[in-house]
Amino acid sequence: MIIVTRIGTTDEELDRIRERVESMGLRTHLSRGENRTIIGCIGDEE
Repeated sequence: MIIVTRIGTTDEELDRIRERVESMGLRTHLSRGENRTIIGCIGDEE
């Protein structure tokens, strides 16, 4: 799964998203762009 954040998403908001995704048993990988951050979600849901 790939999550594309809106422009201006704060680090705090990214942390909350990552915590939620990781609580479902997935790993996350951040790719920071000039305006947006993409969160890659890797693995099988539990």
